[in-house]
Parts: sequence; structure tokens; C-alpha cells
Amino acid sequence: MCMQEISNLYGDQEYAFVNVIPVTDTDPEAGVVDITFDIQKGNKVKIGRIDISGNDPTFDKVVRREIPINEGDLYSGTGIEEARQRLNRLGFFEIVEISTPRSTDNPEELDMKVSVSEQPTGSFSIGAGFSNLENFVFTANISKNNFLGLGYVMAVSANVSSLKKQGNVQIYDPYFLDSRWTLRVNGYALSQQFIEEEYQRGGSLAVGRYLDRRDDWRFELDYTFEDTGIN
Repeated sequence: MCMQEISNLYGDQEYAFVNVIPVTDTDPEAGVVDITFDIQKGNKVKIGRIDISGNDPTFDKVVRREIPINEGDLYSGTGIEEARQRLNRLGFFEIVEISTPRSTDNPEELDMKVSVSEQPTGSFSIGAGFSNLENFVFTANISKNNFLGLGYVMAVSANVSSLKKQGNVQIYDPYFLDSRWTLRVNGYALSQQFIEEEYQRGGSLAVGRYLDRRDDWRFELDYTFEDTGIN
């Protein structure tokens, strides 16, 4: 076990200022070196304030819910690293930096400074083409992974020609009402006229629930309704 692993081990037991000193005892005749690690744990430390900066337009609550540590909790090195990984996994931020300076209010506490740098999270595309059957065809797609700065996933698409009109809209809330439930709403409509004038319209509603602490596993129920006919 290396010195960094020992520091991480004690860091997960709320010791933020552990100092590991290797003490060697050499036996030249036997060609052996004994190493004893002198571990100075210090005191257990709590997290004071959690300050978030750089998250514009993302709301503070979107960042805070990815941090598995609350104000007043004991220090956890693994918890801080998990927060960094979860924030990077969102895909909303180009840079994520987390530091733990001593609190100005209480020297026995550490403040948690979370600094992020926003990056573009949306895309837009538009296209046009020509078909012998449908003549001119126009397409458009818009998607946004951090819609309204609330972490919603939104997507809108349209496909229009002389014989077919198709549209789809979807929005997904990964933490519905700031809970561990998810909500996905989807609606679509299609109208086309080849041999007959046909139409399809409908949508779906899906409700899910995270099953693990890291939100990697989710159980979801999906209800789909559709109306199909010929005019």
C-alpha cells in the first residue's frame, strides 16, 4: 500500500489532514530495508459552506444535487471525487474544479468551493432535399441537454414535404420535482398522403425511479397511446 492510498483511506474516515511519514530501518548485511509508516491523523473535520460559482445559466440546485456531501457532514475524500465525476458526467461544464480551503468562520471546518465553466449543451440543424416522389423535403432538429438551466433534456424535430408532415417533441426531467423520480413526456404527429391520406398521432409518458446511490440504475414504467387512421 503506497502513501497516497493510506492518505485516501484515512480521508474517507473524515481525516482531511492526515500526514503519512515513512520511517526506514536499513540492514546493509542482509540487504533489507524495513519501512514503518508513521500516520499522524489529526482531528476529524466537517464541511462548512458549499459555495458554487461559474454556473450561469445552470441553477445551483442542478449542481448541488450531484454532490453527495451536505453542509455539516464529515469530510470524505471519496465523496469529493465522486462529486467531481458526477458533475463531469452531466456534460454541462467544460471545467469542474473542487477545492476545500479552511473555513473563515471555523478553523476546524473546511469549506467546499465548486467552480465550473459552462459549455454549449444544445444543437440545431436544418436541411433540405429533393425527392422524385415527395419533391422538396425540409428537415429541422433542435436539442438542448440543459434546457432552461434546470437540467431538462429537450428535443424537437420536424420533417415536411408535399406528401408528408411529421413532428416530434420530447422533454425529460431527470429529477422530477427535485426528487429521485424521473419524468419523460413525448408527443408526435404524422400525416402523409401516398395511396390514401393517413395520419398517426400520439405520445408517451414514462415515470422512473433511481435504484442506487450513484443514480446509475433506474426502473421505468412507460405508457404509450396512439391514434391511427385514414381520412
